Amino acid sequence: RENDITQLRDSLSSLQLTFAESQTDQPATRPVEQEIVILYKVRRGDNLSKISQFYYSDWSMYKKIEKDNDLTQPYILKVGQLLTIKLEQE
Repeated sequence: RENDITQLRDSLSSLQLTFAESQTDQPATRPVEQEIVILYKVRRGDNLSKISQFYYSDWSMYKKIEKDNDLTQPYILKVGQLLTIKLEQE
């Protein structure tokens, strides 16, 4: 009976060591960033600066909208054109 108890203790010690090692090998966790995607329909009088001011509170973020939509002529927007607006949220 003592032999059984000794074997159980050894097994338990081995499991505890394995568990402890697995916990230290885990990478550090970071908060997950989420992205919100909005499909914006261009209206008369719109330009990228106005749109970026509205969504990002910064008119100079028009370059992000330009890049996200692969616009070759960002100064020419057509009424009804759909633009993808990507917002990051933590």
